[in-house]
Amino acid sequence: TSTSSADSSSNTSSSDSSSDSGETFSGGVATFFTQNGVAGACGTVHQDSDLIAAIDQDRYGNSGNASPLCGKQVHITNTNNGKSVTVTIADDCPTCINGNSIDLSVGAFTQIATEEEGEVPITWSFV
Repeated sequence: TSTSSADSSSNTSSSDSSSDSGETFSGGVATFFTQNGVAGACGTVHQDSDLIAAIDQDRYGNSGNASPLCGKQVHITNTNNGKSVTVTIADDCPTCINGNSIDLSVGAFTQIATEEEGEVPITWSFV
């Protein structure tokens, strides 16, 4: 049962987003990373097959603490092919090229692109 506000959609970019939470972010890229049995900044160890993501460190905040973004879901679309995936924020990304870029687990990345592509343009929104 969601009680999200419907009036935030007026700032949505030209992308046709089906998100309930408003703004769609663009101008970033998706990359991928392996878990190596290490807990992410949110404190949980995940498998490479888990549908998780690391959000840009400027959005995440202090990587020494669990961010309010930990556990939030993000819907990501590869703008090259239209494929999309919904992931859960589990880490911060100090190497993301900008605030609209997201680093994905291998399992999430391969839902929208091939590992050989390595980096793809995306739009995304919180769900």
